[in-house]
Amino acid sequence: MEDGKPIGCSSLGEQVSSLASSRCCQQVVIGTNSGFLYFLNCVNPERPRVVHHEKLFKVPVTFLQFDLDGQVLLAGASLDNRVFVVDGRPSRKFSVVGFMPVTSLLLGVSLLTENSLSWVLLLQSTSEAVSTKGGSQLTRLCLPSSILNDNCANMYGAINEHLLQRCVYELDVPATCAVLGPQSKVYTSFEYGGDIYVYQLPQENSTVPVLCPVQRLAGHLAGEAMLCVSPHQQWLLSAASDGLLFIRECSGTMVSFLITQSVIRT
Repeated sequence: MEDGKPIGCSSLGEQVSSLASSRCCQQVVIGTNSGFLYFLNCVNPERPRVVHHEKLFKVPVTFLQFDLDGQVLLAGASLDNRVFVVDGRPSRKFSVVGFMPVTSLLLGVSLLTENSLSWVLLLQSTSEAVSTKGGSQLTRLCLPSSILNDNCANMYGAINEHLLQRCVYELDVPATCAVLGPQSKVYTSFEYGGDIYVYQLPQENSTVPVLCPVQRLAGHLAGEAMLCVSPHQQWLLSAASDGLLFIRECSGTMVSFLITQSVIRT
């Protein structure tokens, strides 16, 4: 889009369920309700073209996210028990590296690159939260830099667990959205109440601790918010159906910008 007006389009013949774009090359990946990933080359924005497609799921693709360098792509589905790791480089033809098993209903996927490592955060629903919208389980995984070059998956396609450094935590309140920030901080929003809670993940996971918030940020007037950490990891963005967009500094509570528009649908 340019000046709020579309300048090009591409027809896939399918209903789109998710979308992500790479920061390092002019490409977009689209997930569909039929479980396909479509990779589009957008060098010519007026005529984006499909250069590759891959079927990963039998259910809608609900989560897509590139890492900071555009080399790793995560693809997940709420109704599937796997999160796939895909090589996001066109030179590698978007090959599938493997998948990370998910033990319960997947509600959110967050990816952060820090110190040459890609950290993954999964928000999951647990049996204790089935009557409440949201999930109370957080799973943190590590993707080493060698994951795209080494054979890291077993014969079934699952990435070796010893590489992932899986850590599991429980939230004191079920969250509807959770994103991973710098210095192992997690920002969450909830179904009721517009405040944003900040959690600090422990360095090690000897047990499954219940996390309590270390900070509470004044949020939106209309309940749960969508959250996002900027690529340079300095801003936290939040938007909700109250029509407000907050842009804060991740290091503090100061609101750098407050943008008011028409209603933003969650």
